[in-house]
Amino acid sequence: MKETIRHRKVLVLSYMISPFRGSEYSVGWNYVTHMSVDHELVVLYGAAGEHLGDVEELENYLAEHPMPNVRFIAVRPSGLANWLNGLNRRGIFTYSFYLAYALWHRQVYRVALELTRREEFDLIHYLNPIGYREPGYLWKIDLPYLWGPVGGVSNYPRALWPALPAAAKWKFGLLRSLINNWQLRHNRRVANALKHTDLLLTATTENQNKFRSIHGKESVYMPENCIVTDDAASPVFPLSSGSAGPGLSAAGTSSLHGVAPSAPGVAMIPLRFVWIGRIDAGKALIILLEALAAMPDRSGFVVDIIGDGPLRPSLQDYAQSKGITNLVWHGRVDRTRVDELLSVASLHLITSLSEGNPTTIWEAMSKGVPTLSLDHCGMHDVLCDDCGIRIPVESYTQVVETLATTLQELVAEPGRLATLSTGTRACARRYSWAARREQLTELYTQTIEAWISR
Repeated sequence: MKETIRHRKVLVLSYMISPFRGSEYSVGWNYVTHMSVDHELVVLYGAAGEHLGDVEELENYLAEHPMPNVRFIAVRPSGLANWLNGLNRRGIFTYSFYLAYALWHRQVYRVALELTRREEFDLIHYLNPIGYREPGYLWKIDLPYLWGPVGGVSNYPRALWPALPAAAKWKFGLLRSLINNWQLRHNRRVANALKHTDLLLTATTENQNKFRSIHGKESVYMPENCIVTDDAASPVFPLSSGSAGPGLSAAGTSSLHGVAPSAPGVAMIPLRFVWIGRIDAGKALIILLEALAAMPDRSGFVVDIIGDGPLRPSLQDYAQSKGITNLVWHGRVDRTRVDELLSVASLHLITSLSEGNPTTIWEAMSKGVPTLSLDHCGMHDVLCDDCGIRIPVESYTQVVETLATTLQELVAEPGRLATLSTGTRACARRYSWAARREQLTELYTQTIEAWISR
């Protein structure tokens, strides 16, 4: 007989949280939404909008949609933290955010101390951001402490540095790698936080191995997000009669997009591939564009590019110079539109140089859309041969050539995508929030037991 879930009261630190936004915001929101079904949560947060202190969006939402078993406490930045982050807001000195953020964590500590003096909590959970470099101070409080999922140890692979613009090679390739390696090994507050963490969750197996080898800290592998819906059986390969251009949004009723219809004179709509993310150096959209440029035949498919960023103009110019016309640049769109575009996609593409587990991988999986990605970071752990395609990372030339060849093969044999879609729907069950709720509840118990032992 299954053991009854024990109700816990948890003090949660989720710096970023929003019902409307993706990435870290959705990590916080999905956690709170699902874990509050079984537990009482008190959530300390600092951003529901673009910047530290932008909390009105969530406050307005909660006024209309109160959540049972959850109390949200916005920790607004102090005057000094707000002034420092103002330099970041205005684009004067973006690194001032990290100074403001460090001050904000001291405020959170004071708020948490007062709360734990007045109320009884079973444990503290530092949820996000997943980066390890700012461990905060809640580990100092004498309560069972759960940290994670934690990530951020990955550096940009040297083989992929050619994807970076010249300035970014120094900033993200060399300088970031040096700083990251030093912080992981020598940051005293990180080491102290790990020492006082009763249970550590790591977002990827690479992170898990690094914390074990460098700090001797064992952890539980757990991707930071997972699938909200429990049913990934949406049709993902529609067919349509007549012609369809790149602006197509959705059409047809067949379950196999890309398999030629039997009726004569009926034109097949192109396969829809989708790339989602900020168009910047780290997301490395250039890898996909160079692969498309290397393909001898780009007919039969369209790539929807969802997102905006500083490199968009130059990458659009590059695509135009190479005659790549089967791209639809959507810019930044709301979550509803992302959902619509994924619903008619045959394949989701990830070209990132460094990630934890991008939220888009779960959004695609929830639609039964397989993912093609470089074989590293969280994608290496989540994707298998049943639900995705992983491109080995050996050299930049090899990555571009393999990606181009693979896309050409998929267009020629769309039945493979249909098979992968079936596998994706099966794999999705492993990453549902229903399963995650049970796992985290058990980890709450393990955290408390570890604290008692310590």
